[in-house]
Amino acid sequence: MLTLIYICDKLYFLTNLGVNIMTLQEFIDDNRDELDLMIRAAIDQPNRNLDDEERRLWIMNDESLYNLTVKKGVVL
Repeated sequence: MLTLIYICDKLYFLTNLGVNIMTLQEFIDDNRDELDLMIRAAIDQPNRNLDDEERRLWIMNDESLYNLTVKKGVVL
């Protein structure tokens, strides 16, 4: 079975291969602790308080975080 969906004005084709799609906010909510560890290690500030906007910016600008996010099923 083939399913067509629109997300942010982009057309995506999904098959029944078990593709899971989540929003960026859902990904951040599900992976907040791991994201914080990676970001804090990258900036060498282990006690830095991060908010979701900072996490979003890191995901959009850091290649490894971006690739991980897309691999987990987030459509960016």
